[in-house]
Amino acid sequence: CYYWLHRCGHERNILWAAHSVHHQSEDYNLSTALRQTSTGFLLSWIFYLPLAVLGVPLVVFVTVAALNLLYQFWVHTRHIGKLGWYEWFFVTPSNHRAHHAQNALYMDRNYGGVFILWDRLFGTYQEEDDNEPVVFGVTTPLASWNPLWANLQFYAQLWNDARRTEHVRDKLRIWFMRTGWRPADVQARYPLAKTELSQFRKFEVALDVRRQVYVVLQFAVYVALGSYLMNAQSSLSVQALLLGGGAMALGLFVLGAALEDRPWSLNLEGARLLLNLPLVWLAPLVGLWPASPLAWVALGSYSLLSVCGLYCCGSRVTRLAS
Repeated sequence: CYYWLHRCGHERNILWAAHSVHHQSEDYNLSTALRQTSTGFLLSWIFYLPLAVLGVPLVVFVTVAALNLLYQFWVHTRHIGKLGWYEWFFVTPSNHRAHHAQNALYMDRNYGGVFILWDRLFGTYQEEDDNEPVVFGVTTPLASWNPLWANLQFYAQLWNDARRTEHVRDKLRIWFMRTGWRPADVQARYPLAKTELSQFRKFEVALDVRRQVYVVLQFAVYVALGSYLMNAQSSLSVQALLLGGGAMALGLFVLGAALEDRPWSLNLEGARLLLNLPLVWLAPLVGLWPASPLAWVALGSYSLLSVCGLYCCGSRVTRLAS
């Protein structure tokens, strides 16, 4: 079931819109395994319905799904070569590197989660070729480090194509056609430029060290907030989760803009810090955290330190510009 979910995730537009997030990274390391879609849950359950019909116990499904997910973490690395006979039966770093390539040779291959036997059985196996170095990423680069845009990019492209086509039938079927299919009239009027693989360059933005340190520290704060929301979700109200999730979404959007060195990113970060004042007032009202003077002190101190850091980043940028 996972093999076919993964395969269709590459072969159908609506499913690729979700799964493409995992493939957008132009680097390949263990963090790539953690780069997951936020919208995959909307349709992935369909592929597991046969297990429910067959009466597979929930504890078995959850256990196997967890093992399948955890196993795939370690194969996202460039530091382990081919593993001999193991390559014949199991997913390995080598054959999974091929899966993450945008080279034509490797495109849409090696969908297995734990066992590569499924790919050998259904004709989608491709060995990593020493004569064809893997180029990681997607053929239509994200060119952004904004997590919100990363999750919405391909959906936005499909929506625009569906809106622009003059044929009603194409407005519907574009979502379910093979990945990359576009209505003929849209393709003619709005062609997508794709870079030749030989000219491919990783997306990079040069940033001052102070800006990098600031973003890393702010990201650590959001990791802590995200961990809190996940651990306490069962005891939090819907309003609290929406407020916390909204604060995280805004913060990560702003950090993405800062990493891309957008000219308006520092002003937007200042506005985000000002929003901490109503946040510390609203949070106890919806039960995000208990009403306490300590919350005011903690969030106030965090905001003040952030403003100081933001001033240092802004003054540094101003001096560089002058």
